[in-house]
Amino acid sequence: SGIPVAEAKDQATVALRNAQLYAEVPLIGFLKPLRAGLARAGSLPRRRLAGWSALGLVILAILVFGRWNLKVPGIVTVLPSRVVLVSARVRGVIRDIGPYHEGDRVPKGAVLARIEANDLTLRLNEASAREESALRSMIRLEAQGRAADLSLARVELEKWRNERVFLAQRIDEASLRAPIDGVLLTPRMEERAGELLEVGGVLCTLAQTDHLRVEIAVEEYNADILVRSGKSEGEPAIEAALKFHAFPATDYTARIRKVRSAAEMVEGARSLVAEGEIIDDAQARDRLKPGMTGYARINAGSRRLIAILLRKPYRFIRSLIWL
Repeated sequence: SGIPVAEAKDQATVALRNAQLYAEVPLIGFLKPLRAGLARAGSLPRRRLAGWSALGLVILAILVFGRWNLKVPGIVTVLPSRVVLVSARVRGVIRDIGPYHEGDRVPKGAVLARIEANDLTLRLNEASAREESALRSMIRLEAQGRAADLSLARVELEKWRNERVFLAQRIDEASLRAPIDGVLLTPRMEERAGELLEVGGVLCTLAQTDHLRVEIAVEEYNADILVRSGKSEGEPAIEAALKFHAFPATDYTARIRKVRSAAEMVEGARSLVAEGEIIDDAQARDRLKPGMTGYARINAGSRRLIAILLRKPYRFIRSLIWL
């Protein structure tokens, strides 16, 4: 009866040794949760197991065959559609400043400032007096029938009439008017009173905002969306949803028109910048001002759900693999 006991001891020793070796297998600890999960799944009733399997297949089918729009984030800044410099056409001291301040909407033709034109006014008065004198002389000579002198008087009258019209235009140019409907961008306009303004000197800057432009900076790792969207004939413009810090509860939409040819540094990140226009919205023109910033979500088109979910991990892993 001693032999069976020895054999049992040997078998127990072998079993313990195998258990020790099994525990030393690399990464065996990672398999324990899987084994535990399989064991729990195996213990489930067949009907419940079939239900969970069916649910898993449905989710997998949705991920593989379902589609959703890929939205790429960006930083948006409002730009005016056009910037106009209001400059002086006559030299003089700024006398009066209009009732407009930075950020105010200025209608076309509104007087922004007036330049002193005393010398022009004196010359205009002189030209008007000489025109009147020439007109009286012409009437007198015509009554006397002196044809030769009458021709000279007519030349003199035309000369002073043209001078009067010219000086009146120059005096009108001393009133600096807004050439467009726009928003005043120049700060502290009232401090310009008393300043000498040369011919061509800039008084202020107006931004035309009938069509607001935007620039959207997309970080370099997402810039492939913009690069791939090189416009071909007939291809619809890419649209982007916008939210601005000043109005977080309001959504705006912009159409991207072009992508700049070189990357730029925007808020410390290398980015590709796209330019577009906010779709006509009276509320946007009234509320948004040049220079305002916010966030953008560029619609990159419909993609499979699984491609959207795995986009970042795939791109990260792919950047580590060189073929």
